[in-house]
Amino acid sequence: MNGNSNYVKIFALLLVSLLLLGCSGGQPSTPPATTPPATPPVTQPPVTTTPTPPAVTFSPIKMDYQVPDMSGPGRNVDMTLWLEKKMTCNGRDALVGVQKISQGQGNNAWSKVTVYLDNGEFAASEWKSESELAFDDLRSTAQNFEIYLTLNDIFNLGGKNFVTDAVWNSSEPTILKNVESMSSLSNYSIVKTGKTLTNYPVPCTEFRLAEKSAAGYSGTYSICVAGMSNEMPLPFVVAVGYDQEQGGPSWTMKSFSHEASGVVSVSQCLDVVKCSYVPWPSNAQACESQNGTIQGMNDDKGCVTRYECWLPEQRALNRLKDMQAPSCPAPSDALVQAAAVCISEQMDFGVESNSQGCATSVSACRPFGQQQ
Repeated sequence: MNGNSNYVKIFALLLVSLLLLGCSGGQPSTPPATTPPATPPVTQPPVTTTPTPPAVTFSPIKMDYQVPDMSGPGRNVDMTLWLEKKMTCNGRDALVGVQKISQGQGNNAWSKVTVYLDNGEFAASEWKSESELAFDDLRSTAQNFEIYLTLNDIFNLGGKNFVTDAVWNSSEPTILKNVESMSSLSNYSIVKTGKTLTNYPVPCTEFRLAEKSAAGYSGTYSICVAGMSNEMPLPFVVAVGYDQEQGGPSWTMKSFSHEASGVVSVSQCLDVVKCSYVPWPSNAQACESQNGTIQGMNDDKGCVTRYECWLPEQRALNRLKDMQAPSCPAPSDALVQAAAVCISEQMDFGVESNSQGCATSVSACRPFGQQQ
C-alpha cells in the first residue's frame, strides 16, 4: 500500500453626493409669473452591502508517529508531520507543510508535503536535508506506503473518496476491487466497527479491513482514524494494527499538538505521483535462497519500473553509502564484506566514521533493535 493561503479581503467604499438644486424668481414690473414648484431632491436607494466574512485561520498541526523500520525487525523510526498553511494548489484547497523521519543520533531527513482536503490525497517531495527546504525546487516523488492517510489512499486508488463515502454510516462493508498501487494489486473489504477508541492522543473511529492480493496474500487488520473537525481536517491515522498471527506492520500516533516546525521552508504545491503496478518477479524464491532480497528499481519519480535480486554484498554497499556523508568515496571492499556477513546472518551493524563522516570500520554484528 496512497497550505499558506493568502486570503484577500476586498472592501468597497461607496461615496454618494446629493446635489440639491433650488430655483428662485425675480420681481419684474409686469404681472408676476407663476413660479414652478421646486424640483424635489433625488433620493438614492439605500445600498445594501454584504459583510465580508473574516478570513479562516488555520492553526498549524503537529503529529508524531512511531513506525516500523522496514530495513530490519524490531527497529522503529519516528516520523513527524507538520501541516502549517492552507493554500490553493491546482485549483484545490490543500494544506502544506513538512515531514521529518528520525533514526536517532541526529540522523534526520526532511521533505515537503501537500495534503488535498477534498479527498485526502497526499503528495510529498524527495527526502533531503533540512537546509534544502529553504528552496522552491523540491520535486514530487512517489509514496511507497501512505502512513498518515492510509484509508484515504486505499479508497483513492480504488476510485472512491473515503471522506464522503457511505462506509462512515453503514454496517455493510465497502468492496474495493483491483486496487492498483506500485507494489500491490488487491481487493479490499472495509467496514466501520462502531468502536470509538480513546486511549490515544485523539479519539478515533475503528475500521476493519480484509485484503486479498494478486500475489496470494490475504489478511485482516484494523485502522483507527481521527474524526474530521475544525481541529482535525481529515481522517488521519491514529493506529494501525494487523492481527497478531499475521505479523504485519503496526504504527501509532504518539502525540498531537498545534505547533509549527520552526524550520525555514518555502511553501510548495506538490503533485500526487501515481505509479503503475509492477508484478512481483518470478525469481523471488530463488533470490531468497541465496540470502538475496528483491529490490525495486525506481524511475526519477520514485515509481518502481522493475525488480532486481540484490545479494548481501549489494545490500551492504548501498547501506554503507547511506550511513556516510554524500561526499565520501565508495566504501572499501573490506567494509562491504564485513557488513555483508551481518546481513547474511540477518543481523544489524554500525560503523565508525572519521571527521568527514566517512565510514572507516564496521562494528560487530548485533541483533536488530540493539544499540551499538
